[in-house]
Amino acid sequence: MVSFIVIGKNEEQFLRQSLESVGKLCRSMQTNTEIIYVDSASTDSSVDIACEMDEVSVYQLIADNNAAIARNVGAEVAKGEILVFVDGDMQVLPHMQDAFFDKQYQLLHPFISGNWENQYYNEHGKATHREVYKKIACDKDTFQYTTGGLFAITKQLWNEVGGMNNTFAKGQDLDLGFRLSKQGTFLLRRKHIVALHHTVHYMDKYRIWKDFKNGALVLPRSILYRTHLGNKYVIKRMISSDPTMLFLIAALVVTILGHYESLLLYPIVVIAGIFYSHGWHGIGQMIIRSFHQFFRDTINILSFIFYYPPKNEMVKYKKVNA
Repeated sequence: MVSFIVIGKNEEQFLRQSLESVGKLCRSMQTNTEIIYVDSASTDSSVDIACEMDEVSVYQLIADNNAAIARNVGAEVAKGEILVFVDGDMQVLPHMQDAFFDKQYQLLHPFISGNWENQYYNEHGKATHREVYKKIACDKDTFQYTTGGLFAITKQLWNEVGGMNNTFAKGQDLDLGFRLSKQGTFLLRRKHIVALHHTVHYMDKYRIWKDFKNGALVLPRSILYRTHLGNKYVIKRMISSDPTMLFLIAALVVTILGHYESLLLYPIVVIAGIFYSHGWHGIGQMIIRSFHQFFRDTINILSFIFYYPPKNEMVKYKKVNA
């Protein structure tokens, strides 16, 4: 059996089309399937939307809640030997079946994902533009050591590593990927576009402020880095994703040794990095992105040293529908 586990919190805007897309995919598969929705204490109509669908088993977290806990609960109640995790703001596409499974409906690789398109929205809920999630995975399949909100894994492998770490309110998918890569199991990222992801652009000012308040600017990076500092794949991630943070650390060390001029190079490195990654979008955007980068680097360094998130141990849930 294949178990599709959809998780969400306050996803009423997109949850229906997410669940419907999973249902359509299940009906096209010539094997036993089930759909599980795990809700993280939503305050909108998400649970009601899920309960309207007879083919969906609905569970709701009633104590500590985050995406890691929701996925662990979904895996716990799942009957399938294969677990397919989908975020509640994602629409899966029909050809995900061929991208993930062979003709006997076994996974092509025990830890597998695909590519998808991000459909971005502004603060008013209006669609703006689309962008491919993993641009480097557009032309060929690749093995990677991190995943995202959509992936499939054998239940055996999931149990071997103990599922997700409930401590991580954010970045739990990255943590899972790092732990699996350390034991030699990498994510197979298929080149196929297998889903459409409805989300707010990551550089939107409202999202940046929201991410600051809920810790998303800190948890996915600094806590992961500290937890997996001995993992060589984390070192690679730091170099590729946070080179300016590493430069700032080096500049601070050199400054302590008396070479104060080294800090003057940091804003130059930041601006050069932004221009290299995003191109030129006007002086205003460069200033905003530069301040955002400086703020994120500073917060990550401080949290790496001082911040230790509490453990989420109150894992309680209830079955909502019959």
